[in-house]
Amino acid sequence: MFTLFGVKGEMDRSKKSKKSASGTPNDKTKSNNDENPTVVVLTGEDILPEEDNQYKTRYLYLQADFENYKKRMTKQMNDTIKWANEKLITSLLPVLDDFERVVNSGKNSKNFESLVSGMEMLLDGFKKTLNSAGITEIKAVGEKFDPNLHEAVEQVETLDQEEGKIVGELRKGYLFNNHCIRPSMVMVAMQPKDKIEEKTNKKENEL
Repeated sequence: MFTLFGVKGEMDRSKKSKKSASGTPNDKTKSNNDENPTVVVLTGEDILPEEDNQYKTRYLYLQADFENYKKRMTKQMNDTIKWANEKLITSLLPVLDDFERVVNSGKNSKNFESLVSGMEMLLDGFKKTLNSAGITEIKAVGEKFDPNLHEAVEQVETLDQEEGKIVGELRKGYLFNNHCIRPSMVMVAMQPKDKIEEKTNKKENEL
């Protein structure tokens, strides 16, 4: 609904100014009334009923279009999530086929070395498939401990490695498109306690 405000005082002032120009004097009472004009409220139904109905109809159409748009976008997002892993799963199926062949071959053969060789080939192919999907291993042993990539589960006293260096890995960690999806479980080097105490005493003596 549209509302228009008409100021009656403005119309009165216009008429009075014309009378003043023709020689009709304005008294003080009329001047005071001009300073406090009467506001007249006019509704859209009284003035523009047809235009008002057109805008209402257009609003309803736009609202319906927007609701349909939201439904289409929701369906599209659900379909994207549903089939997002289709390519990865399809690439893993050949690896599954190879596993089945190796297992069946191992049942009919007593050659343990051949079985191990076949498993190593499968593991290598599986890693290549993961790499092509954006999954890579996190470097651990020999690297500086990074809490964003590594999870320290043990500290190892040693003089052979710099403190804070990773000296062992208990479980591999992985990145997906450079985002850590599983941190590496590692062992971190630390100085022996007697060496730490020796350094502490040395600093105290220097002070």
